[in-house]
Amino acid sequence: MKVSWPIGWCHSTRTRVRPIGIGEVFRRIVGKAVAKALKNDIRQAAGGLQVCAGLEGGAEAAIHAIREVFEGDDCEAVLLIDATNAFNLLNRKAALQNIKARCPRLVQYLSNTYRVPARLFVGDTEIASAEGTTQGDPLGTAMYAIATTPLIRALSGAEHPSFRGPTAEYPPLPPLQAASGLTVISPALRLSLPGDDDDMVPSHQAWLADDGTIAGKLRRLRAQWDILRELGPDIGYHPNAKKSVLVVKPQFMEKARELFKDTGVQITSEGQRHLGAAVGSPTFVAEYIREKVLSWEKQLHLMGEAGKISPHCLHAAFTKGFRSVWTYLLRTVPEAGHHMGPIDKLINEVIAPVVTQEGCSRDEHLMEALRLPCRRGGLGLESPSTHAKQQFEDSLRAVRPLIDSIKEQKFELDPHIRTEMTRTRAVLTKEKVKRRNQKYERFLFSDAPDSLRRSVQVAAEAQYRQRCSPPYPWLTMDSTWRSEIGRTLLPPGTASRSRTYPPSVDVARGSLLGTLFSARPVGS
Repeated sequence: MKVSWPIGWCHSTRTRVRPIGIGEVFRRIVGKAVAKALKNDIRQAAGGLQVCAGLEGGAEAAIHAIREVFEGDDCEAVLLIDATNAFNLLNRKAALQNIKARCPRLVQYLSNTYRVPARLFVGDTEIASAEGTTQGDPLGTAMYAIATTPLIRALSGAEHPSFRGPTAEYPPLPPLQAASGLTVISPALRLSLPGDDDDMVPSHQAWLADDGTIAGKLRRLRAQWDILRELGPDIGYHPNAKKSVLVVKPQFMEKARELFKDTGVQITSEGQRHLGAAVGSPTFVAEYIREKVLSWEKQLHLMGEAGKISPHCLHAAFTKGFRSVWTYLLRTVPEAGHHMGPIDKLINEVIAPVVTQEGCSRDEHLMEALRLPCRRGGLGLESPSTHAKQQFEDSLRAVRPLIDSIKEQKFELDPHIRTEMTRTRAVLTKEKVKRRNQKYERFLFSDAPDSLRRSVQVAAEAQYRQRCSPPYPWLTMDSTWRSEIGRTLLPPGTASRSRTYPPSVDVARGSLLGTLFSARPVGS
């Protein structure tokens, strides 16, 4: 099947849309089943440096590892590599040859789906899809990850001072296959650039699909860039110098310009976006966070305006979706919470008043109740700055085994890493539940009004009886909440007024929001 998605001018079709191949539904179902059955084989085949093949927290581990290496004294720069149209230019024949060597159990299925060019249709025009992975294929990322592992290993081969190929520490892998089936990895990878022995300190690389990151000495990075330019095209990986960035410590700028002067790679001493986070100087990282916060402020304002029509939808969109956009940043960038003050303010002054249709931002006790998790009688309107530090520390603990593996440049993934990470995540989950329980208990014993504390307690007990969160967690409050919270929050004589509810929302009349909404018309 063939669909088109407008993204601007497309030179291949001479139109303002680019065609995207989508596999049939049956193929996608089978692909998901195969991916689930072979997930352990895929992880092992992709190795410990290509973190896009089903490794939990792989992106976070790559960010933490590269940042820690960059902050070390032995690192001069970080090379952020991007490829041209990566997934669409992957050499299928080379990929299938390398997957056959790395993951034999997967190659039969991929051969059946990629060995023969697929027929794609754009109107009356037929196009043969002969290269790359198919858009929407559940195994597309796994195929790309495993196909590029020999190339990653070739760069690791340049980690030895002698540059003479595999050693006992780095045993040989099945050779990287070109389209012709010939070996393209040279048995002797040598540096031709001048330098001192100090430049031979091993570099560190981490990959998320086609986004490669290498940190180390500048002379080493230049050699690995040349190897990547030489070997990458044979498997369909074409490094894009214009989109690749070399982040250099200020004292090494002159050296960087001399070594990379003829490469076309951008060179900066400030910083660059890295896998959704940022790497570079503290000033650049702070500015990067501030730009993100400004963007989120605008979106929160728009959400607040739209939420006046349906507060329930606003609450669901915020707690189930939008809130996660900054969670990743808080988990990967240290000290990010210092810049989240504007978001805290908007949650208190825009989101919470629209959801409750009350001036709750002026009532600190009520805001404290709304910040409680839904399972503890609140609405989950948490302030990001209050738990930013905890989020970052939890991320480091959760992926620490993988961080250490990347820093040690272990090409093969140790099976014990996932076991240890799973055990750590279970511990972190218990600690998170304990913190929430303590927060709930502190509120119950606080100086908040008795009626409010009673309402929160009743709502929490209702959630506990249900054992799980329903689609609309705030609708599970007991009728006692209505009588208590109505006397606390609503002006006298307004609790009995009727309200026309949005037809798409089944409002429980005994809930906090049901009580609040009974005092106001729709959109007021």
